[in-house]
Amino acid sequence: MPKPVTQIRLGPHLACAAERMDQSDDQQEILFDRSGIGACINYLNSRTDQNLERLVFAEGNRLACRHHMWSSIGSRSTISDFWKKDLERIVWSGQLETSIGAAIAYLMSRRESQWLNEVMSYLPEGHVFKTTVYLIGGYDNVVYGEDVALNPGFKLFHADHREIVYYLIHELAHAGYFKYH
Repeated sequence: MPKPVTQIRLGPHLACAAERMDQSDDQQEILFDRSGIGACINYLNSRTDQNLERLVFAEGNRLACRHHMWSSIGSRSTISDFWKKDLERIVWSGQLETSIGAAIAYLMSRRESQWLNEVMSYLPEGHVFKTTVYLIGGYDNVVYGEDVALNPGFKLFHADHREIVYYLIHELAHAGYFKYH
């Protein structure tokens, strides 16, 4: 387990580890986990070994790395090397953190009923999600198994916050599809 490290103060939209949105459909289990994006912001702000260790232990970041390994046949990167390389192009700034927080705030302010019905219209009747949507940094918007990794640092989300909801719908539709194929 990673040792406790000094953390930057994360805004309320980055600090929460996991939560559910409103539960408009009690059958659906869609959990939003922000631990990966929080660990990413901390690492970008201070690229220490301790912060990297915390980043690689966040489950959403592990899922993104597993997706990378699966889609990059023959890759022999360690999870630490993968994240160092993936995040080397990103420079932390207060503006980046603010933009990420704003995208997350927009996403979390949308009622589940506003996007879940759209997703369900593309899936077999009676489909039930048992999905975690991991908010991560660096690696962009993927599905692995029935779970989703969504990067609120994706520049398109900052230009128009509605895009993060569209990508959520898109990735959840993939997650549902993969359950049957």
